[in-house]
Amino acid sequence: MTAAAGGALAARLDRVLRRAADELPGAASELRAAADRLHGPLRIAVAGRVKAGKSTLLNALLGERLAATDSGECTRLVTRFVHDWQYRVTAVRPGGAREPLSFRRGERGLDIDLAGAGDIAEVEVGWPSRKLEGIELIDTPGLGSLTPGVSEQTEELTGAAGGASAVDAVIYLLRHVHREDTAFLEGFRDAGLPLGSPVTTVLVLSRADEIGGGRPDAMESARRIAARYSRDPRLLALAGQVIPVAGLLAETASTLAEAEYRAIRDLAADPSAAAALLLSVDRFRDPERSPLTEELRELLLRRFGLFGLRVAVAAVADGRVQSSSDLARMLEAVSGIGPVREAIDRRLRARSHLLIVRSVVAAGRQIARQHATASPAAAARLAAELDDLAASAPELGLLEAAHLAATGLARFSDADRDEAEALLERLGAPGPVPMSLADAVAAIDRWRDRAADPLLDGFGRAAADAMTRAYEALYARSIG
Repeated sequence: MTAAAGGALAARLDRVLRRAADELPGAASELRAAADRLHGPLRIAVAGRVKAGKSTLLNALLGERLAATDSGECTRLVTRFVHDWQYRVTAVRPGGAREPLSFRRGERGLDIDLAGAGDIAEVEVGWPSRKLEGIELIDTPGLGSLTPGVSEQTEELTGAAGGASAVDAVIYLLRHVHREDTAFLEGFRDAGLPLGSPVTTVLVLSRADEIGGGRPDAMESARRIAARYSRDPRLLALAGQVIPVAGLLAETASTLAEAEYRAIRDLAADPSAAAALLLSVDRFRDPERSPLTEELRELLLRRFGLFGLRVAVAAVADGRVQSSSDLARMLEAVSGIGPVREAIDRRLRARSHLLIVRSVVAAGRQIARQHATASPAAAARLAAELDDLAASAPELGLLEAAHLAATGLARFSDADRDEAEALLERLGAPGPVPMSLADAVAAIDRWRDRAADPLLDGFGRAAADAMTRAYEALYARSIG
């Protein structure tokens, strides 16, 4: 995204930060880096506790097996996946220096040679994938790691450790609601609107196919659990909705090999024997029961899991699936990855320029606070200009209204929430305003009256005021 694509707001913020870089020499590099973020992709971190399935979900979103997956703790370094026109892997040193790393495509993801690489702060993977256009997906080390310093990388990256966040949004995976999950999301915030919010967070109930030991109704059970979590006030305030996903099935669907389909078809040739074989993992591994080689058995378990094997074999046996492409489509539908992609596109991609501006404003405020003692006048001016920009931007106020509506704090009706979402899209759309002057005036009057309601609480009044300012901005655009 360029400053022009992000609109006048991003261009104005760019000027504020670059002017401040000249006045705050001690913070010049930080301020220019913050301004450069306005011209870059939306940064989305994939986070969660150790072994929550982060790398597997990331591969499913990419449609390729790039992030390493294994039975152990895989991700020990922050790994950024960015769009590029060539295949590359780069080591980023603690001081910012960059060096290429050798790598090869392995069965379980990229095999990156870190031997003798020395001290590395992050790894950046450049890949020519259309799925990465406009966004940067960041695979993060798991929270709760027993390895010293590993989890702290994720907390520092997202701002959960107390600093400014280096990401604009987060896809957070959980298997159960753990105290560490809610503590992380509550700490993922900036100086204004919390980043742990339905506006910026997609919450995923991961490894949903493993619920109940991979029973045939595992995904239905996962949907009921996710619905219950979505009513939890703690999670409602942080994400609004919990989406159940079988990440392994989603990854396998996007990378299914013809040989894997043929193995499933061979098992389905004798449905009764396959049903007995798939009663447990131990039975499936038993060489005296299975017609498959040990290598193939382990491959299928690793790629499908017990639930996936049951679903796939049953679908082939009853004729619903007759080709590898049929099987891939069926697995993707069962996995639940579709609603996650939809949430990313609708809640994150569609308003990426606003989310980036929010993050950069927060980073600028953090820099101003850090340099207030050394350069009080310049730091105060930067903070004041950032506050003025945020207060005068109806788009940012509308993000807050959407947050208050999604969490229930503003007590919006379903129609009000839909209106706020539609208004965000209108403000972010380039070109003519798709709204008549009469409709804009009527909406302004309606929300002004609502904001003046003496029975409205502070949250409701703030949201109504933000809606009013947003419609006023649309009105100004339509007559300008």
